[in-house]
Amino acid sequence: MATRGRGHRWVCPDPALLGLTPLEDLCRQWDISEGTVRRWYHRNNVPFPTETSPPSSFQPLILAVHAEDPTLSYQGIAERVGCSRAWVGVVFQRQRLVPSRPQHRPCPVDQVERLGKVPDGVFVKELGVGFPTVVRWRKEHGVPPYRLPQKTLPYDHLLGKIPDMEIVRTFDVWQSAVVRRRKQLGVPPYRAKAGAIAYVALLGEMPDRALADQLGVSVTAVRAARRYRRVPVYKA
Repeated sequence: MATRGRGHRWVCPDPALLGLTPLEDLCRQWDISEGTVRRWYHRNNVPFPTETSPPSSFQPLILAVHAEDPTLSYQGIAERVGCSRAWVGVVFQRQRLVPSRPQHRPCPVDQVERLGKVPDGVFVKELGVGFPTVVRWRKEHGVPPYRLPQKTLPYDHLLGKIPDMEIVRTFDVWQSAVVRRRKQLGVPPYRAKAGAIAYVALLGEMPDRALADQLGVSVTAVRAARRYRRVPVYKA
């Protein structure tokens, strides 16, 4: 474990390991943060290793483990050697080796029908795989991502049949919400039909249902138009 030196700064336990051991392994071995290990690289003038250039000391170990058990996957070899999975892949590419086992876990046959019908997080929780794996499964089977079922709003049937502002006043919602909902459903905005203005004078002069039957619209639309114009209800 790393120790604190003067000025409460961490002191590198073994600078000789810098550049020879993967960064995540040093963080785990010394119980220190990644940022601190990176500063030690800089202070000791050690070039920082990248995932694409593993130290040469790992290559013979990786090849030896692969020769001992050719059925091991990249992850299995990485756990045996003590390096990252990416470095094992680099060594295999340099040596033009072909892994004996497929590196990508296929989707279970009994789970293919559920792809896209439930959230990806359900597979992650039940099967113990990562989100990228589930996304790859869906792409391999041409399945789009899961979408939440669209809720029906109380004013959906009025969209495009009456002005947006009448829906705003009647249902006490934001105009932007009404416009967004109308665009989501692909409903064009309301356009006043010829002769519609003449019926405005009839609002409150006859029962809403009778006027709705005459106009060929719903009673809710007539009621919304009347309330928007603040016309009192018809009284015989």
